[in-house]
Amino acid sequence: MTTQDPLELLRQMDIGFSPQNLVYNSGNGNNITAVELLLKAGMDVDSFSKEGQTAIWNAAWAGREKILNLLIANKANVNLANTTGETPLLTAVYK
Repeated sequence: MTTQDPLELLRQMDIGFSPQNLVYNSGNGNNITAVELLLKAGMDVDSFSKEGQTAIWNAAWAGREKILNLLIANKANVNLANTTGETPLLTAVYK
């Protein structure tokens, strides 16, 4: 069995290349496999999108509980603020 490149899998899913975009477009959260692939490929769990969001901020905003748990288990920083000063933790509380 040949292992596919995680970025190639994302291209095939047509959901974008950043972890933030992936989380935002994950539907009901069942796209967790793609997030797991990115994490295994060495994704920086606290990287920012060009809009100033992290993957965990987007997961909190979108209510993606499964992905939130996965990112937290992989040491995502729940207190890392975006460009407007909102943290994932604060966003989850107000959602």
